[in-house]
Amino acid sequence: MDRNLFVCYSRDDYEFVASFELEFRDFFKDTNSLYPENFKIHLKIDRSSSVTRLGDEFKKNLEQAIEESDGALIFISKNTALSDFINEIEIPKILEMKTKKPNYLIVPIFIDDADVVDSTILSFHAPNSQNSPLRDMPGDMKSFAYKSLINELVQSFIEIKKSAEKKAEEEIL
Repeated sequence: MDRNLFVCYSRDDYEFVASFELEFRDFFKDTNSLYPENFKIHLKIDRSSSVTRLGDEFKKNLEQAIEESDGALIFISKNTALSDFINEIEIPKILEMKTKKPNYLIVPIFIDDADVVDSTILSFHAPNSQNSPLRDMPGDMKSFAYKSLINELVQSFIEIKKSAEKKAEEEIL
């Protein structure tokens, strides 16, 4: 079972995305045997060649990555709030996907207390809050927050899969 998560963030906050990605990789290295065989989550980060390469149509590729994803992690910060591209292209596309696919996961992650963020995004369950942003956490707490988030993501995808299988079974009967 492969799942794709689009990662929405301001390039000025890449250090948080990079540290999350390291925790993400370590988590699956350490816990691989705990999850169903062939269970993988792929992060779709704009800096990876699986999303966009030099000379590609950036906007088109990001929209396609969102369409092909099973959810989005939105790193919210003051930088995110100031980004026209995120607020006019990425977030509307992410919300469109939620409308099209009800099981599409949207997870806001607060880097700092951003005043101006789409209120719809703020309505989704987050692993932390504006009152406990990543920027204020010491390294070990940030690591713990990332590991907890990753575990919740895995559990959510497993539950979604089980629910879909049960629904398919019921339709057959």
